[in-house]
Amino acid sequence: MLERELTATIGMALHRHSHDCNLRANQLALKQSEARYRHIFDSSPLGIFRTTVDGRALAVNAEMARIVGCADPEEALSDFTVLASQLYVDPQRRQEFINLLRQTKAVNHFEYEGKRKDGRRIWISMNARLTSDDPVDGNAGEEMIDGFAIDITERKLAEQEVLLDEARLESLLRIHQHPAGGRGPGTARFCPAIDPRAHRQRGRLYLSI
Repeated sequence: MLERELTATIGMALHRHSHDCNLRANQLALKQSEARYRHIFDSSPLGIFRTTVDGRALAVNAEMARIVGCADPEEALSDFTVLASQLYVDPQRRQEFINLLRQTKAVNHFEYEGKRKDGRRIWISMNARLTSDDPVDGNAGEEMIDGFAIDITERKLAEQEVLLDEARLESLLRIHQHPAGGRGPGTARFCPAIDPRAHRQRGRLYLSI
C-alpha cells in the first residue's frame, strides 16, 4: 500500500515537473519570438505604423519617426495626434485613404504629400490594411490601421523635373515651328536642326541637334 502511494506521489511530481518545464520552455520561446519581432520592428528600413481610423498614432518604429522628422518614436507619437491636419498637406487625401480602406480592407501604394515636423514637405507611399482590436465584453474591437510607409520624395522630384523638361521642349519646338512674325526665309533651313525625337538619359531630356 505504501509503495503504491509513493509511486503515485512520484508520478504526480514528475508530471508536474514535466508540465512546469514545458511551460517554462513555451514562455522562453514566446519571449524569444517577441524579441525577434521587436528587433524587426525597430530596425526595419520601412516605416511601420499603427493608427486609429480617426487619425491617432498608436505605434511607429524608428524609421517612421525619421520620415516625419522626429528623433524617436516617442516624439512622433507625441507630436502627431491628428494625422489629417498634421501630416497630410491635403486633409481630404486622408479621407480618400480611409474610404478606400473601408471599401477594400487593404490599400497598396497609396501616395500622398505630407508634412514633416519641421514643415518641410515630403511624399510618402504606403501599404495598409484595416484591422480590429480584440473584442471586449462582447463588443467589437476598435478599428485600427496597420501599415508600412516609404519616403518617395526624391522619386517625385525627379518625375516633376522630367515633366518640366518635357514642357520646356514642347515650348521650344512651338517657338521654332511658329516664329514670331510668321515663317521667315531662314525658318525652313533652321527647323530641321531640331529633332523632336528627344531622348532620355538619367531621367532628363536632351535634344538631338
